[in-house]
Amino acid sequence: MSKEFFCTSCGAVGRPRVRNRGSSAIEIILWLCFIFPGLLYTGWRMGRKDRYCRTCRAPTVIPADSPMARRALTGSGAYDDDYRSAPGAFGRRGDAG
Repeated sequence: MSKEFFCTSCGAVGRPRVRNRGSSAIEIILWLCFIFPGLLYTGWRMGRKDRYCRTCRAPTVIPADSPMARRALTGSGAYDDDYRSAPGAFGRRGDAG
């Protein structure tokens, strides 16, 4: 699996930002007050990390070697022309609209 990701919102390619879900403050409070809920919350937080685009901060990143990203980057396929006018859709990299 490649370390580069493609953002379906803005078309940027690169490494995404990664962060844990939840709140560090809540985790500390749960650990100080109750050990078992603190353990569960920590497990939930560490179990899933969310990836965000470094450019637009949208959580819509996919691996750059996926079929959808390759179609968008090469400018071929249904995603290029059929959805160009849809709000929030992407076209070829560098297109303004």
